[in-house]
Amino acid sequence: GGKQLEVANANHSLGISKDLIRTSSNYRHSTTTCEGCIAGKSKAAPLRQLKANPPRKTSSSMDCWSADIMGSFSTFEHIYGSKEGRNHLSSYQGYNYILVIQDHHSKFIIVIPLKKKSDAIKELINAIKREQVQTGKTLKRLHKDGAGEFNNNELTEFLNGNGTEQTNTVPYTSEHNPVERWNQTLQTMARCLIHHAKGCSELFSDAVQHCAHLINYLPQPSIDYKVPY
Repeated sequence: GGKQLEVANANHSLGISKDLIRTSSNYRHSTTTCEGCIAGKSKAAPLRQLKANPPRKTSSSMDCWSADIMGSFSTFEHIYGSKEGRNHLSSYQGYNYILVIQDHHSKFIIVIPLKKKSDAIKELINAIKREQVQTGKTLKRLHKDGAGEFNNNELTEFLNGNGTEQTNTVPYTSEHNPVERWNQTLQTMARCLIHHAKGCSELFSDAVQHCAHLINYLPQPSIDYKVPY
């Protein structure tokens, strides 16, 4: 009873909804509370696992990429329950968004900071060209949501000339785009790193790039537990 009350009070002081936090039995008996982990890892219930149809399954790198834009960051005051609401900020370098790309097979992550959403098309095309030269393979399919920043004639013309198929997620089903989950993972890791380093929120673009670098050094089952980097 006392420990549960202590956890409830801690969650209330952080401004975190009890519906977003599922407290395990091990956590109830913990004698310490890590505010950075609570603030950074709070999330809704996981989405149902989806499986690709056999014809759409990837078998090697460059078979399919997912792309999405990570929205502008908000300050930690919002995470801790500020009454002022969301307070968006730019990084020290002036970046406001981050383009996140994932290779479906190898799980390789590419993150590119953006100052404007309109920069996403140019950076995405450059990333495709660069990786095609590095791997000697042509990107077969690009999967994305129906957001306006990707509905662009310049991108369509490039992909058609490149022989790359385009596919979109069904509206309001972000779980169909695997990179959406990586957005959450990268934000969680970045916020925890900044919190424990006692850094400022304007370091978010550097933190996200560092987190992507760490993820790319993790062994992946899809490539026989090799690292995708």
